[in-house]
Amino acid sequence: MSHQLKNLVIYTSFERDSIVCNYYNLITKEDYNERQRSYFNLVKDLVSCGKKLMEHIMFLMIESENQIISKLVDEHYRLTEFDYACIKNDLMIINWLVHYDVAQAIHDIDNQHGLLTFLLEKTSQHSQVTCYLDFFTVVRDKPIFHQQCDDFVVLMKSQGTGRFSSHIAYYMTVDNTIMPIEKYEPLKWSLIYDYDIQKERLRKNTEAFVKSKFYHHALLVGASGTGKSSSIKAIVDLYKDQRLRLIQLHKGQLGQLPALIEEIKNSSLKFIIFMDDLSFEVNEDAYKFLKSFIEGGILNETKNVAFYVTSNRMHLIKEVRSDREGEIHIQDFIQEMTSLSDRFGLFLTFESLSQKAYLEMVFKMIDEEKLDYDRSWVEVEAKKWSLRQGGMSGRVANQFVKQLHMIGEDL
Repeated sequence: MSHQLKNLVIYTSFERDSIVCNYYNLITKEDYNERQRSYFNLVKDLVSCGKKLMEHIMFLMIESENQIISKLVDEHYRLTEFDYACIKNDLMIINWLVHYDVAQAIHDIDNQHGLLTFLLEKTSQHSQVTCYLDFFTVVRDKPIFHQQCDDFVVLMKSQGTGRFSSHIAYYMTVDNTIMPIEKYEPLKWSLIYDYDIQKERLRKNTEAFVKSKFYHHALLVGASGTGKSSSIKAIVDLYKDQRLRLIQLHKGQLGQLPALIEEIKNSSLKFIIFMDDLSFEVNEDAYKFLKSFIEGGILNETKNVAFYVTSNRMHLIKEVRSDREGEIHIQDFIQEMTSLSDRFGLFLTFESLSQKAYLEMVFKMIDEEKLDYDRSWVEVEAKKWSLRQGGMSGRVANQFVKQLHMIGEDL
C-alpha cells in the first residue's frame, strides 16, 4: 500500500500532483504530525484550485496524455493482454483512492470547521467529471475484469483525452498561452432564429467533420449582429459530446498557427479554430499563415482541424485606398484576399434582416421568454429600439428583449 501511486503505469501524473500526494499521505501515513500537515496542505490546495477532491482527481485522468493513452483511444487499435493488465492496475488503484473511507483517516485530525468534509463530496457540475465518477460508482467494491476495462476505454473515447478535453472552448492570451473558457454559455442553437438555411448547412458540415467525413472550412459573412459568431459557438456546444472543441484566435495571433496545429494534430479531439470579424488591410501579411494552412501542406494530414471564420466583408478586405503608385500592389492584394476567401469551401451569407423578419424574431424571443406584452405595443417599441441601435439584427432584437426584462414598459 505504501507505494500505490508509484505503481500507476498509465496515469503517472498522479505521483507528481501535490493534491493527490497530500491526500495519499493523509490516508496512509502513520505519523500524526505528517497527516495533520497533509490535511491542511490538501485543504489549501483544493481551495486554491477551486475544485473538490474527486473533481480534481477526475480532471487529472481526463487531461492526462501520453503514448499509452493515445494508443488506447485510437479508433483502429485493439487492446492486447498487456493493455488490459495496465488498465486493470490503474483502475484498481484509482478506485481505491476514490472510495477510501476518509472519515476513518481523519478521526483524530483537527478537522477545523469540517473544512475537508465540504471538499470530499463526489458531485460535480462538469459533465465529463460526472461520467467518470459514475463509472467508479459502478465498479465500486467490484473486481476489474476485461469488460470493465473495455467500458473504461469506451468512456475515454467518448469524452476525449488530453489537456483540451476538460473544457469545451479555449482562447489564446496576449502571451500566446492557450487557456480554457471556464463558463462557456453560448446562445442555444434553437434560439438562433431566421437563418435556417445557413444554420443547416453549417450543421451538416460540422457533423461531417466530427464523424471524420469530408468537410469544408467555413467563412460566414454578413452585417454585424446577424448571428455569425453565435452560430459557430452554438454549433460547438451542440456537438461537444462528440469530442468537438473550439479554440479562438485573433488576427494578430495567426503567426502562432504552426505551433498550435503541431500541438493538437495528434489529438483524438476535433478542433474548430475560430476567428471572429476577420479582415486585412493592404500592408498586412498575417493572412499568409491562414492561407498556407487552408491551401494544403500540413492540413492535408491534419484531419481534426477546421477553420470557422466570420467577417463583415465579402473578401476579407478591410479597406483599400488607391493611388497610381500603389495600384499594382493593391490589385495584387485584392487578388490574394479573393483567393483566400475562395479557399473556404463553405461560404455562408448572413444578410441584414428585413423589418418583417426582425419583428418576427422579436416575437419569437418574447414567446420563448414567456413575456406577456401587447403585440401592437411591442411592435412599435421594437421599431423605436432598432432606430436607436442603428439597425435591425438578431443582436438588436435580443437587446430589446433584455431591455423588456429590465424595465418593462418604461422603455
